[in-house]
Amino acid sequence: MAMFMIDLGAPSFYSLLGLPPDADASSIRAGQTRKAAELSRARDKTSDPTDKRRLEEQLITVNGIGDTLANPQRREVYNARNAHLTFFIASMRS
Repeated sequence: MAMFMIDLGAPSFYSLLGLPPDADASSIRAGQTRKAAELSRARDKTSDPTDKRRLEEQLITVNGIGDTLANPQRREVYNARNAHLTFFIASMRS
C-alpha cells in the first residue's frame, strides 16, 4: 500500500510557492526563488510606497516559507500542524 499527499489548494506554504506537498528541497528552493523574483519585479515596477511596503513584506514571508520547508525538522513541524490542509490517500498496487 502506498501513501501520498494531495494539496487541497487551500492557502498553505506549498500552494503559495506553487509546489506539491511532496516537493524535494531543490524544488522548494526553485519555487521560493521563482516567487521572490516575481515579487521583486513587481516591487521594482511600482512607485507607490504602500505597494512597495506590501511587496517587501510578501518577500519576507516567501523567504520564511522557503526556509521552513527546506529545513527537514521545521517542515515536519509545519506539516504536523497543518495536516488539515492536505489529506492522504491509500492506494493498492496490483
